[in-house]
Amino acid sequence: MDTVKRVDPKDIPPFTRNANKGLMIQWINRDLVNRAKCDIHTSYVFYDKDYLFANLVLTLELSELGLRQLFEHTNIRYYSKGV
Repeated sequence: MDTVKRVDPKDIPPFTRNANKGLMIQWINRDLVNRAKCDIHTSYVFYDKDYLFANLVLTLELSELGLRQLFEHTNIRYYSKGV
């Protein structure tokens, strides 16, 4: 069954990792009041099929069922802790 899979950030190509850092910082800054606690090194980061940043959360509270539903209803395919 298809589900969102965990990936080690070190397995993402360096160019993509650097692009993701910039995208995450922009995403945080767009709503700094509500996202100030987000940290690109400790938050859980969600990626699309090309390992490009899609979203991030402070804590990951998804079950296997939740990860499958996320896969089915969004373009998110991978996640990691930090970049």
